[in-house]
Amino acid sequence: MIIKEKYISLLTDYGFKLIFGTESNKEFLPHFLNQILPPRFQINGLSFIPNENLGDKEQDRRAVFDVYCEGLDKERYVLEMQNSSQPFFKDRSLFYTSFSIREQGKKGDWDFELAPVFTISILNFRFSDKKIRKKKRILHNVYLRDEDGDIFYEKLGHYYVELPNFEKSIDQVVTNFDKWLFLFTELPKLKEIPEGFEDPIFQKLFRITATAALSPAEQKKYIKSMKSINDYNNSLKHQHTKGYKKGLAELAQYKYNAEKERSEIMQQKMDAERRVEMAMRKAEIERIEKLKAKRKAEIERQEKIEAKRKVEIERQEKIEAKKKVQMAAKRLEVKGMSLENIADLLDLSIEEVRELLS
Repeated sequence: MIIKEKYISLLTDYGFKLIFGTESNKEFLPHFLNQILPPRFQINGLSFIPNENLGDKEQDRRAVFDVYCEGLDKERYVLEMQNSSQPFFKDRSLFYTSFSIREQGKKGDWDFELAPVFTISILNFRFSDKKIRKKKRILHNVYLRDEDGDIFYEKLGHYYVELPNFEKSIDQVVTNFDKWLFLFTELPKLKEIPEGFEDPIFQKLFRITATAALSPAEQKKYIKSMKSINDYNNSLKHQHTKGYKKGLAELAQYKYNAEKERSEIMQQKMDAERRVEMAMRKAEIERIEKLKAKRKAEIERQEKIEAKRKVEIERQEKIEAKKKVQMAAKRLEVKGMSLENIADLLDLSIEEVRELLS
């Protein structure tokens, strides 16, 4: 499979983690998050937290995030990207955020002070809630609020970005937040860097997301990531109805089976393509051989016609020559020349002269 796009998609697992989950590209994450977070919690520096450290049970550690990091003041940031709509996505978001809170617990004397936890979800779908869909809002800021609508607890925030609600053209892109959303939705479609992205951080993003800059191994990973964008609606719904433990186990099995099925389908497709290619190649060879045979037969037919024509010309020439000799013999006979003299003059035998004059 050949990558036709000039730039990779940030909506793939590979592209998303290349930009937001790689140590060498760490400057992208705070730049993006600072377009969303409130001024008080702007990020000045961060470090990545290994996902495998989450949870106090083995099954908990399987609920990993796409990107998990902490700021200079130990505040936690959870960044995830979801391509498929899920029936209980808000429940899932709260549930996963709880890991970032639980892991802060300390043994022994502890006053329960928590570092802020912010979850930022990039959604490539619209919420199913009709009231939310009607607003067509791109960014949802969700905090714990009291009955008067005032923020009751500011150290826990959920931010949901609904990408389908971003419908700005390149001419309408102004803010850095607009630019990030434009890259999320349009990067693989771009043929060149648009105007307005002169900032060095965006220039670097275009450099490292260029498909031409990917090594063969990175290209394979990206292609595999593209193929792995699946809709887990049914499996996730089943996960919530059956319970967390059983649901995760079934999801893992589902993903394994799906990957195995995809591999088998891809192998079958490759085998079929090879068979078709071989059949086409064989058919082309047979077609060429038939053309050669037809051309050879035509040449032989033309040669036979030409040979027949030459024989006919020679026959006509002989008849014409015989007529001329006959006429000459008759003219000499009229002049009174003897048969012997005519034969001698025309280099014929007397019998041939008699035959011409008969």
